[in-house]
Parts: sequence; structure tokens; C-alpha cells
Amino acid sequence: MSSMNARICARPGSIGCGITAMGLLLGLASCASTGEPEAGPPLPFHLAVVPVEITVPAATTEGDPGFELRIDGQALAERMRDTLSRSGFARATLLEPPSDTDPESFARWDLPRRQEWWVRAAEKAKADLLLVPRLRYEPEIRQEGQPWYVAVPSFLFLGPIAFFIEDRRYEADVTLTLAVHGLSPIEDRQATILGEGALLLTAETEFVETHLSFLQRAEGIGSYAQTLIMPSGWIAPRTTAALDRMADDVVDLLCRNGARELGTNRREEIVRAQGTANHFLDLGTLRIDRSSGGDIDLAADVLLSTDRGVDRMRDWRVDLGAESREGRFAEPEVEGTWLRYAIRQTLPVPPGVDAVRLTLREGGAPPRRRTYTLPIPGAGGR
Repeated sequence: MSSMNARICARPGSIGCGITAMGLLLGLASCASTGEPEAGPPLPFHLAVVPVEITVPAATTEGDPGFELRIDGQALAERMRDTLSRSGFARATLLEPPSDTDPESFARWDLPRRQEWWVRAAEKAKADLLLVPRLRYEPEIRQEGQPWYVAVPSFLFLGPIAFFIEDRRYEADVTLTLAVHGLSPIEDRQATILGEGALLLTAETEFVETHLSFLQRAEGIGSYAQTLIMPSGWIAPRTTAALDRMADDVVDLLCRNGARELGTNRREEIVRAQGTANHFLDLGTLRIDRSSGGDIDLAADVLLSTDRGVDRMRDWRVDLGAESREGRFAEPEVEGTWLRYAIRQTLPVPPGVDAVRLTLREGGAPPRRRTYTLPIPGAGGR
């Protein structure tokens, strides 16, 4: 198990922009979104996302009760699913609680029972990995506007153009923890979510601050009327619009940076799954090509470490919808303490199937297995 801590700062530096034309350009440039995480080849896994567990400490006496951060757990979970499916994984599915149990009753289930439900739901969805996100945040919001020696020149020389400058900083203490588990050890009763036998990694992401412009904070004609007599950076600091925009920024930034950590920065840990299995699919050798007859040619190598006493891979299985094929591995190539096994198969693709489900099982007692979801090129969305 390993951990990560990333501090997120939304568009820093825009408090001081606005004095000169260059400052304006920098301020407007800082308004641009950083977009989705850089998309590389998707990791060949179907990721099941558990709804976000939220912890909000008891309110303190310091904050403004009428201006406190509120994060929608459902919106966060849906954004996390969408971002992960676009930025790093073959597929991502948001799991649902029992349809015959109201949310309050489900929340009263003891932890092992709730986790058993999520495992069964992920298994039904044919997922390979389970993501358990936990959010902790303080409702108190800290904010700061431009100092007078920046705000007044902006007001005098920029006029309405200053409305676009993100001139108020909003801070809050928000931490998102992501735990990624392999499903196969849990399904095979070799591990539990509560233990570490299936845990691939944990990642922790902290939101630090965001900056909002007058246009993002303003509400009604009264806000705009005040801009005739004072700098826009001093107007509408505590509005519903500011709260909504800040909450959206928190969700967006946590999801994008969380997806970047899992799908890009930490992808090797997920691929190798050290501690939960002794083998992994060598993604550099993975090829899925369509043949002229509409079949697919699947080629991939599997690497097995012999350091822990396991000396062979046992068998493989390919599922294409209701169709399946399985077989045993041929003799491997020896590469030091690694054994390299080859899979070479031509497979018919049933109508409506857009991915291959590959299961690999190693020798040993008990045998450990891993599953993969491999999108078929040209077969539709991921």
C-alpha cells in the first residue's frame, strides 16, 4: 500500500492582477480551466465507484453560518465516475444502494454489511476494481479580496473589464481520500475491504483555494449598481452564486486531480498490483486488432514474478458477452526472476459487444486471479 498527497490550488495569483494591460491578460488567462487530465491509453480495467462517504466536523463558532461550504456527495460521485471514464480507465460505473432500502436505513447498516453490498454490486457490474472515496471538509470558508492599491486602479482604469478578473480568493479545508481495491481477492474470499489484502493504493487530495470574478459572484441588479461607486472586487463577496461556484470548483478540481493521480501518476501501481497478485498484464505488448472477417486478434504477454514461490501461471479465460473461451498457458520465456507467458487468440465478436473481459489465474494455493476489461477498437464508446 502506498499513499499520495496533492494540494490543489485553483487559478493562483489572480488577486494581484489588474493594474496593467499585462496584468489583465494574465488574469484572463488564469480564468481558463485546466481541462481534463491528459488522456493516455486507458488502463484496461472497469472501475466500480462507491458513493462518496462524507464527514463534516461539528460547526465551529468562527465561520459565517449563512456562508458555509456545502458539497453534494451525489454530484461529486457522478463527476468522479465521468472523469475517470474519460481520463484513465476503460470504464467506470457508479454503484447504487439497494433500491428497496431508503438511504437513512442503508446508512444504519453496519460497515461490513454495507461493504458486502458494494462488493456484490461491483461483481454484478462485472467490474475489475473497486474505488472507495471518502470526503472530509470543514464548512468554514475563508476569503480575501484585492488590497486597495490594486482594487482602486483596476476600478479607475479598467472599468467593466475588471468584472472578468478573479479578484477574490476563497479557501476551505477539503480532503478527498481514494482507496482502490482489487475485486478478485475479495470475491474469492482471500481478502476484505476492511483489510489490506486487496488494497492496491490510497491517494489523498486536498483542495486549497479558488478565485472568483465579480461575474461569478454577482446576484441581481444591485450588485452591478454598486460597481458605479466602488471596485467590483469588493462587491458581492458572500452570495449564493459564490457558494455554488465555489462548491462546483471544489468538486471539479478534486475529481480532475484524483483522476490524474489514479490514471496517470499512479497507473503503474494499479497495473502491477503488488501484494494482491504475483502477475500482471504487460500493457506494452497488448494489441487488439480487427481482422478482415470482423473477428479480433488478441495478443498480450503476462509477466509472473517467482520471488514469492509461485512458479507458473495456471490458465486464462476470455469473455465476450455470453461467449467465452479458456485455455492453459504454454511454456514461458524466462527473464531472470520473471516468467513471460504469451496469449495469442483470434476471437469472434458477438453483436453489441464492445469489450473483452480477460481473466488470468496463477498457480499456487490458493490461486490468485486478476480480471481486465479491454475495449474493442471501433466497437462503440468505452
